[in-house]
Amino acid sequence: MAATSNGSQVSYEELRVGRHAVRVSIEGVEFDTVPLLMCHGVGAGPNLWGDFRSQLRRTTVALEVEGGHLGRRPTLQKYAHLLADVLAELDMARVDILGLSWGGMAAQEFTRDYSRHVRRLILAGTSTGFLGLPASPGSYRFLLTPSRKKDNLPQLAARFYAGDFVDDADLAERLGLVRPIDAGLYRRQLAACVGWTSVPWLRRINQPTLVMHGSDDPVCPYANARLLATLLPKGELMRFEKGGHLFLLSRPGESAAAVNEFLDR
Repeated sequence: MAATSNGSQVSYEELRVGRHAVRVSIEGVEFDTVPLLMCHGVGAGPNLWGDFRSQLRRTTVALEVEGGHLGRRPTLQKYAHLLADVLAELDMARVDILGLSWGGMAAQEFTRDYSRHVRRLILAGTSTGFLGLPASPGSYRFLLTPSRKKDNLPQLAARFYAGDFVDDADLAERLGLVRPIDAGLYRRQLAACVGWTSVPWLRRINQPTLVMHGSDDPVCPYANARLLATLLPKGELMRFEKGGHLFLLSRPGESAAAVNEFLDR
């Protein structure tokens, strides 16, 4: 068990779920709140949530994604099934769920497939899949390449992270985004999204949903947030001016306050 910067405790559990080994990170112990399941973006891990996670006023759960978790032929449906099994192992019958980027698509899939287990949904910097507005042409190279090295930080800041990262040259490194990435896992996560879209069934998701998005997101343009909020029956849109793709991490206080307010209603 380790302590975060605000003194909350982080524990790690090694679970055996079917034939899969799953490493789960649990932060905070709030018995009077619904736990929050956090699904991170492609190539990321629980450790990258940083200060944003530590400012959430509830128990949070995040997983280390491994290639086998996505199935022999990677799909978001298989990953959603794994998430359900993990929550059953943790004896968490009902959760709120937050998904960032790739994790936002996984969160949509989980909410559709396991609706009875979801109280509220938060979608950040994500889209409806292939029927959404694609990344800008200059962002595709960085989206498809699992390279997050210091020597290409200026290009990453301008064409991938954007927003606050453009004005602060060292921000990505301080947040731990300069790191080695498992190329095989990265490509399997991208493969799980091929052909996937939530457009045909989003209107059947009745959970209150907060759609959060940065106005300066070249990977997932802001129009995707408007589409999500329009299709979701109880969708609520929150725009972060000049926020980039990872505004949750670059603006942890503002983002966590919005999430806390939404979940505490």
